[in-house]
Amino acid sequence: MCAKEKGDYYLIVSSFAPYKRLELAIDAFNRLRLPLKVVGKGQDEKKLKNMAGKCVEFLGWKSDEELKEFYRGCKAIIFPGEEDFGIVPVEAMACGRPVIAYGRGGVIESVIPLNPSGKRINKGESPTGVFFYEQTVDALVDAVGFFEKNQAEFDSREISKNAQRFGRERFKEEIKDFIDRSVGEWKNKMQTYEGIKC
Repeated sequence: MCAKEKGDYYLIVSSFAPYKRLELAIDAFNRLRLPLKVVGKGQDEKKLKNMAGKCVEFLGWKSDEELKEFYRGCKAIIFPGEEDFGIVPVEAMACGRPVIAYGRGGVIESVIPLNPSGKRINKGESPTGVFFYEQTVDALVDAVGFFEKNQAEFDSREISKNAQRFGRERFKEEIKDFIDRSVGEWKNKMQTYEGIKC
């Protein structure tokens, strides 16, 4: 039987493409019998729906406002694929929710994992998620189980604070600083070249 309490579900937000590896999550949550809500659509929709047990609910695409509510209400986001960056984990963290992700690609830059002993990897950094390192159902099941046992280690305010590293304002400031530095270096080089005469 699946849990029915509000906020007692896991969430996937994704297009349904093969490289997203959503079948791992469907199989894992069928086995775990924990509620999984899936937001998205795509080419593998029929296949994934045919795999899904009673605890997996497909919701289609949602508006940004609706999506924020799903993020805020979930226990954690599930991210089984590998992406260069992966905006979904950052959006979930911005809403204060932890991430359970395959530990390759962009998530290793955005998510601070709780290590397998249940201790923080770096002192002073609050964990924002859990990684699994093999794209298998067993590895994901183990990661969810580890998360379930260590939920008290995750602080939604600290998770949200971590996501701010990827916010628009910081991006604007860092791009402006980069351009200012680059222009300054170019001007210095041009002055040096102007002083060299043959």
